[in-house]
Amino acid sequence: MKLTRQAQSVFSAIRSHFADHGEAPAIKQICGLTGIRLECQVIRHLDALQEAGLIVRERHKKRSIQLVELPHGCCPNCGHQLEARALC
Repeated sequence: MKLTRQAQSVFSAIRSHFADHGEAPAIKQICGLTGIRLECQVIRHLDALQEAGLIVRERHKKRSIQLVELPHGCCPNCGHQLEARALC
């Protein structure tokens, strides 16, 4: 599944927040980090990331986002298998 640019931005924001704070960001924080105005849009991107296997989360539970460890050879930006060293 190919991710949209905004979904990739959400994934990057989540990874950065984990690295900086050691916990998952709240949806409002993701809005602030990505410039996405509506929480429902962030939720749709989270659904896409979960469907792609990049995150797991429990709906209706605060800060329940967990990153899935990517196998070797996957793009750190979107999780797709890398071919010939091309990043997404």
